[in-house]
Formats: sequence, structure tokens, C-alpha cells
Amino acid sequence: MNLQRVALYSLAGSLGLALLSIGNPPLVDLWAEAATESWRNSEVGRTAELISTALGPALAALTMALLLTVGRVAELRRDRSGRRTADLTLRSVAVLACCWSTQLLSELVHQERGPHGGHVTAVAAVGLTAVLVSGYLAVRWQPLIAVIAGLATALTAACRVLVSVHCLTDTLGAVLAVLGVGLLLAMRLGFVVSVSQVGVESTA
Repeated sequence: MNLQRVALYSLAGSLGLALLSIGNPPLVDLWAEAATESWRNSEVGRTAELISTALGPALAALTMALLLTVGRVAELRRDRSGRRTADLTLRSVAVLACCWSTQLLSELVHQERGPHGGHVTAVAAVGLTAVLVSGYLAVRWQPLIAVIAGLATALTAACRVLVSVHCLTDTLGAVLAVLGVGLLLAMRLGFVVSVSQVGVESTA
């Protein structure tokens, strides 16, 4: 399976989950809500609230600002290395911004329940961008970065579901949307991406 198919299947899955959640919530969402209800007012729920506050839009905004600053400083160097760094940061900002913007698109189909998990979208967007950038700056650390990004996204999604801010299918749809948009744009912008980087065995 090539990356383009992975991206398209991810987008289709996100759209399918969005359409499935229109009207009555899916049974899996009802099950997740019932399973976590007893934890919401406990220490676990309060901890989840703190984690979901730290891992969210603020993280994406900080990452965006950092990338823009690094890119501007590199551009001022006016040498070959500076130009390459500026180009990498510009492409990274484009990926992060487009992945993060999938949150806005989800509002079109989630007006009644609220949009996809905004915090989950932000963390997934930062994580995917970090994996792509590491392909240039720290290839040997890329698998570890991918694992950390995945765990951070899963933790954020679990916390948002636990505090009853979003449903399980909302958070899963958010991750699939980020993955689909991010991979398509990464290929378009010339990032070196392999299927194995996103945890899918390549048969190409």
C-alpha cells in the first residue's frame, strides 16, 4: 500500500466517522462515555483535564511561532545552509498549518455536537510535522519521535474523551483527517516520507 492510498483512506475514514456521528451518537461513543463517567470527578479526571489543557492548541501555536522564528533567522544568514533551513521550516509551517486547519473543516459536519477534537487535531498536527522534519534533521531518531507523537496524540484523545469534551469517534476522525491531509501535502512539498514512518508496512 503506498502513501497516497494511506492518505486517501484516512480522509475517507474521517469523513465516514463524521457522517456516522450526525444525529444519534454511535454506540461506541455511548459505551466510551459510560465507561469513563465514574472517573470524571475523580483525581484521574482532574489530571486528564490538566493534560488536555497543556497538550492542545497552545502547543501548535508555540510550534508554529518557533518554526517561523527559526526560518526567519536562517533566511537572514543568506548562505546555502541558511536557505535550506529556511526552505525546510517554510514547508514544515505549511504542513502544520494545513493539518491544524482540518479542525475548521470539521465544523461543517459537527455543528450539533461540536467539531472534531481541537486539542487532538493540534497535537496530531505537531506530531506529524515533527516526524517529517526529523527525516531531515535526525533520521536515526525518527522512529522514536513517531512513537512519542503517537503516544501524545493518543493520550490527548483519551483525556478529551475522559473529561467528556469530545466523543471517541470525534477524536479518531480528527487524527485521520490530520494524517490524510498531512501525508498528501508532505508528498506534494517533497518531504521524504516512507510508509513505514507512519506505521504501515509498505508493499511498494
